[in-house]
Amino acid sequence: LNGHYFTSSSERTPIYGYYGGKNAKGEELWRIYMPTKTKYRFLSNWSSSLIQGIRQLPSTGDSLIITKSQKDVMSLYGLNISAIAPISETIVISQNRFNKLQKSFKEILCLYDNDLAGVKGAQKYKREYNIRCIFIKRKYAKDISDLWKKSSYLQKLEITEDLNTILKDKTVKKTKYFYIFNG
Repeated sequence: LNGHYFTSSSERTPIYGYYGGKNAKGEELWRIYMPTKTKYRFLSNWSSSLIQGIRQLPSTGDSLIITKSQKDVMSLYGLNISAIAPISETIVISQNRFNKLQKSFKEILCLYDNDLAGVKGAQKYKREYNIRCIFIKRKYAKDISDLWKKSSYLQKLEITEDLNTILKDKTVKKTKYFYIFNG
């Protein structure tokens, strides 16, 4: 970090790197995640305007979910649901970017963690863009990737069905696994 040794990955303290391509100067962009650390869990040289998963989006679609992390984007993609994530729950996608996404997707929703940071982040999207916000019921998991990881095959089918119900029916307020707040 800044030219000094900071840490190494090990079995007890794994380190994951998300490659973000190269910037205009040709420098590699990396987001480093250290899940077992309490300080410096994330280190990054990414711009705050960078959106995770944006390059993988189809040109058009019915629904797009804004979520909080790359691992949640990947989990939703595994369910055939288009998703993106700003580099932090505290960052709201710009009006210009949101308008471009609205031209490609019939509906944009927010799926953040059901904790203080996630609720505050989702409220910003609800206020700014009047979109539906989805939260996983706390008794199941904190985020979609954790819910998916710890679920049985039958539960995964239920979760997928719940999400598809939410995406198809704008009047749904809750399902077995989720709460929905309409915009």
